[in-house]
Amino acid sequence: MLDVQSKLLNKVLPVLERHLTEHGDKFSIRGFVVVCLAKTIRKLPLPKFNARLQKLVNLIVVQGLRSRDLSHREKARKALVKLVDEISPRFLSVIFEEMKGQLTRGFQQHVYLFTVHALL
Repeated sequence: MLDVQSKLLNKVLPVLERHLTEHGDKFSIRGFVVVCLAKTIRKLPLPKFNARLQKLVNLIVVQGLRSRDLSHREKARKALVKLVDEISPRFLSVIFEEMKGQLTRGFQQHVYLFTVHALL
């Protein structure tokens, strides 16, 4: 079992994280990759799951919700909704805390409130 977990952590997850964003003129979150990452990290033990979940939410928030481009924020918001559907609503507090820590200035506070409403 440890061998499978180490393969997931060292081989599969880095590849999925590289494909999380599509590179155009700016970064945009891919929702289907978020679902794949969520299904993969669900198989990990709880401490590793929590660490990877926090990292995933941080990537979505920093690269998606902090963007000034509305389409990037909408994709990131939809990705967070898919993530909550996949991992269960009991981890909403982790997502809210990460968003609260990252979205602190100006328009980001409005994005935070709108995203909380969308997730609920």
